Amino acid sequence: MEREEIQLLIISFSIVLFTLLLTLFTLFYFFQKKKSKFLIDKMHDELLFHSELTKTRIEIKEQTLTTVSKELHDNIGQILSVALMQMNILLEDEKLYTTENMINLKFLVNKSLNEIRMLSKLMNGDIVLQASFIDAVSDDLERIEQLKKVACSLQVKGEVAG
Repeated sequence: MEREEIQLLIISFSIVLFTLLLTLFTLFYFFQKKKSKFLIDKMHDELLFHSELTKTRIEIKEQTLTTVSKELHDNIGQILSVALMQMNILLEDEKLYTTENMINLKFLVNKSLNEIRMLSKLMNGDIVLQASFIDAVSDDLERIEQLKKVACSLQVKGEVAG
């Protein structure tokens, strides 16, 4: 081989090597750029996920507080209202001041305490409601009838799912 051929071969090899290195650097650059975009998108998605998770937790807490307030008003408030009405009736008429009426009043106060305990346990997730809807309505109607001011009855039609 002649000297010119060797120089031409070296120049050709250098050009090929340079082109190969340039291609590798270009590929590496685009790979890094794509990798960076992927990582940024991943971080954005994680932030979005955590944001949605936080919003969901806040919504669950708000729903829990709404449920607790309804439970306090609808169940415990009604029981204590009936107890207060019974006390007012007893104060108005001394003839009604009997052991049976006092036992009924005691029952109402105990029932409200049990409702508060059940609500407390429910908030902790430790209990499943034990009383059925029909039983709860029946109990409320019995308490109202014990006032001897209103006659109540309950009729259930159809089958009770359970």
